[in-house]
Amino acid sequence: MKAFTDEEIRERKDDLAQTVIDIAKIQQEKKEVNDGFKSQLKPLENSKNILLEQIKNKAEYVTEECFKLISHEENMAGYYNSRGELIESRPIKKEERQLTVFHAQRTGTNN
Repeated sequence: MKAFTDEEIRERKDDLAQTVIDIAKIQQEKKEVNDGFKSQLKPLENSKNILLEQIKNKAEYVTEECFKLISHEENMAGYYNSRGELIESRPIKKEERQLTVFHAQRTGTNN
């Protein structure tokens, strides 16, 4: 092993300082470029996640007007959208049950 002179040590320290400065400068440029890519990718990632969720569920979440119809014969409540499609059904709750004993027959042929 050969010992360095004081001049050689100073030169190496100067080289090290310049190398550290160059590395910091390049890392800062890299960060700025990465931030630019991240801002470009964020809306695409959001769109991708929404599409994946829709494909996975085979449907999309919407807010629309729905109508609740209660069938006392079947003891079921059904929620229908404006196109008449059944969205959800469930057993009727106690407070939804018909309170009177009288029940009119609806056959579609009576007035």
